[in-house]
Amino acid sequence: MGRQGEHWPFTLSTSQRRKPMQPPDWPSEHAISIGRVALAWNQASYAVYLIFASAVGLEVKAAWAAFWALKSDAGQRDVTLALVQSRLGDTNPLATSLKSSARKLAAISVERNLVVHTPWGITFLDTEGDDPRKWSNPAPLPLVRHPRLQADFAAQCSDIEVRLDELTAELFALAPKISAALKD
Repeated sequence: MGRQGEHWPFTLSTSQRRKPMQPPDWPSEHAISIGRVALAWNQASYAVYLIFASAVGLEVKAAWAAFWALKSDAGQRDVTLALVQSRLGDTNPLATSLKSSARKLAAISVERNLVVHTPWGITFLDTEGDDPRKWSNPAPLPLVRHPRLQADFAAQCSDIEVRLDELTAELFALAPKISAALKD
């Protein structure tokens, strides 16, 4: 990161800088709810990684690098499932269980993405005049709630977190069974 103003044609004084807003209709637990969903998702992703690491047959560092080089969670799930199916067979009960878990995770990912990637509390500077150095007065843009986000956002996030925790437990239970089957 460069010096202040290096990448901008102007530098805002302290009184002109944007200040974060707290939307009046969402409590401060909003950020905590988003964070809890993100952490629950990370646990589920790690459980998928453990299965991938067993199936790919690489050293730990190489397995870690290969898995996280895949830029989408869907890609990570698809490769993991393909590896397990190729090694155990499509009809193997463990491969079938993993496929079921991967489908559940894909379904939850829609809600997780909505929670984590929806913009919240956007502000902009009052841009009256032609001189950006004089822009000031942070003003809120209207918050538009996505139709799939519920009015009780904390409850919706809690539900997503519970489902992710249950699915993560399912994946963590499946991981050693798949690992053992791959060694046979």
